[in-house]
Amino acid sequence: MGRPGQAPGGGELPSLARWPGLAATLQTARQAMEAAALQDGDPLCLGLGAAARTLRAPYAAFRQLDPDSGKPYLAEWFQAPAEASAHGGLAVLMQGMDAAWTGLMDGTAALQRATVTHHPALPALPLGNRLGGCLQRTQEIWVPVRLADRTWGRLSVLRGELDPLETGEALFLEALARELGWVLADRQLASVQRRAAALAAREEEATAQALGLVRQQKEAAEAQAREQAHVIAVLQEAIDSLDHSGDLEEFVPTVIGLIARALDPGAVALLQVRGARCRLQAAYLQGQVLRRADLLSPQAQPAPVLRELTEGFELPPAGLQACATQGSGEAQVVDHADGGAACPFDHFFVSEGGPLALNLWLMASGHALGALGIYRRSGQRYTASEIALAEAIAAQLSLALRAAQLAEEARRVATLEERTRLAREMHDTLAQGFTGVLMQLEVADAAVSAQRVERARTAIATAMDLARDSLGEARRAVRALRNPTLERRGLAEALAELCAQMRSSTFQAVELQITGAPLRLDAHVEEQVLRVAQESLVNAVKHARARRTVVSLELHAQALRLQVRDDGAGIPQVLSNPAGFGLVGMRERAVSIGATLDVASAPGQGTTVSLRLGLRG
Repeated sequence: MGRPGQAPGGGELPSLARWPGLAATLQTARQAMEAAALQDGDPLCLGLGAAARTLRAPYAAFRQLDPDSGKPYLAEWFQAPAEASAHGGLAVLMQGMDAAWTGLMDGTAALQRATVTHHPALPALPLGNRLGGCLQRTQEIWVPVRLADRTWGRLSVLRGELDPLETGEALFLEALARELGWVLADRQLASVQRRAAALAAREEEATAQALGLVRQQKEAAEAQAREQAHVIAVLQEAIDSLDHSGDLEEFVPTVIGLIARALDPGAVALLQVRGARCRLQAAYLQGQVLRRADLLSPQAQPAPVLRELTEGFELPPAGLQACATQGSGEAQVVDHADGGAACPFDHFFVSEGGPLALNLWLMASGHALGALGIYRRSGQRYTASEIALAEAIAAQLSLALRAAQLAEEARRVATLEERTRLAREMHDTLAQGFTGVLMQLEVADAAVSAQRVERARTAIATAMDLARDSLGEARRAVRALRNPTLERRGLAEALAELCAQMRSSTFQAVELQITGAPLRLDAHVEEQVLRVAQESLVNAVKHARARRTVVSLELHAQALRLQVRDDGAGIPQVLSNPAGFGLVGMRERAVSIGATLDVASAPGQGTTVSLRLGLRG
C-alpha cells in the first residue's frame, strides 16, 4: 500500500500488459462506455461500476466542479448491490460543498497517477471525509480524470482500510481514468455539437420564419396593391362613364353593370327617393342590367312586385328603402338569413341575389337621394376593400344624382321665371292694348247707334292704331325669345355657345368646325338653322348615346351647309317613326327657309344630319 498522497511503489509503473486479465477488463469497459455514448446511455456510470468491481470496492464515485456555482459536487456514484443505501447522507454532496477544488486534486494529480488517501489521517479534506464517512470506508483510491491539460474531475473507489492497492489495480484505475477523460471529452464535444446544431436549427427556423414573414408581407402588399389598382380602375371607369354619357339615364345602368363586374353580386338595386316616395331606378338581376325604362316598357314582363317598385311606392319604415332617408353616410352589412327580409322589396332581392346585403346611402350636400343595395350569397363575405369600392361608387352615384336634381331644378326655375316674365309682358302690353281696342270699338258701336258717323270713324281709327301698336309689341316679345347671342353676334357665335353648353351640361365631346367668312343672314333663317343643330345634338345625346359629335358649318356667298355627325347607336326605323326623334320638326324648319335636309343613319354606325341652303348673291 502506498502512503497517502503518493503512488504505490513510487517512480515509473510497469505496463498493464503484464496483467492480461485487467487489460481485458479495461478493453471490455472501454467498449461498453463507447457503446453507451453512441446510444445516449450513461458511460460514466458504466466506468464507475467497472472500477468498483475490478478493485473489489463496494463504492465508486466521480466528483467534478459545477461551472455555475464553482462548488465541487458528487456527479455520479456506484454502489454494489449488497451494500446498504447511503442516499440520505450523499444528498448534500450531490448539491455541492464549499471546498478547495485544488485540494481535491493534490497529491500525484499532475502525473495522473492513482493515489491512496486515508481520510482519518487527512482532516483537511472535509469533502473526502464526508464521502468516506457516509459510506463507512476510510480508504479512497482516486485518480484525476484529465485530458489535454483539462481536469474533468476525480475518479474514486472506496474500500476497507485493510485491503491493500496492488500495482496492476493502480494501472487499471489510471487507464480507466484516461478512458473516462476521452468519454467525457467526446460527450462534451457531442453536447457542443448538439447545441450548435440546435442553435443552427433555431437560426434556420428563425430565418425561415423571417423569410416567411417577409414573403407574407410582400404577398399582402402585392394583394393590397392589386386591390387598390382594381379600385382605381373601377372608379376611373365610372368617372369615364359619367364623362362620356352625361345623361343620368345612361350613367346609372353603366355603373350598375360596373358593380356587377367588380363585386360579383347576385343582385343589385338602386333606389331613387323623392320626398316620401321611392322608385327603382335600375337593377341587376339574373346576369342582366335592367333600366327603369326597360322594366316599364310594354314588352317587358317583370314580376309584379318589381313593376310596382319601378313605378314608385311609399317608403316603408324599415328595409333598404328606410336607408334612403337615414343618411348616415356609412355602409351597412345586413344578413337576412336569420330573420328574413324586412319588407317586400328586400324579400324580392334577397330571393334573387342572396341574404347578405350591403346597403349604402346616397347622400350629397345633406340631401338624401336614394340607396344602393348589393346582395350576395351567405358564403360571399364582403372584404374591406370591396366595401370601400362600393362606398366610392356610391359617392359617384350620389354626385350624379345630385347634379341631375340641380339641373332639373334649374330648368324648372328658369321656365317659371320665363313664364312670369311673359305674363308680365302680356299684361303690360298686349292685355292693355286689347283693352284699349275693345273700349274704342264699344265707343264706335255706340256712335253708330246714335248715327254719329264721324265719331264712329274716329273711334275705329283709334282702335286700329292701338291694334297696330299691340301687334308691334307682340312681335317684339317674340323677338325677345330668340337666342341673345344669335341676335347680337350671328349664327357662328350662337353655334359655338350651343356646343359649349352641350359639353358642360352633358360631359360629351362636342366639336365645332366653321369654314368660310362669317355672314349675317336673315334672323328667321339663322333661328331655324340653329334650332336644327340644337335638335340634332339633343338626339345624339338622348337617343344615340354618342361619345363624340362634330358640328360643321360652311358659310359661302352662294350657299350655307350645316352638318351634325355623331358616333352613336344610329336612329332605328327612321322612315317609319321619325317623330320620336324630332325629324318632322327639323324638316318643317328646313322647308320654312327653303333648305333641304338629309338624314343618314345605320344601326351602330352613327347619324349624320345635313342641311343645305342656297343663298342669293
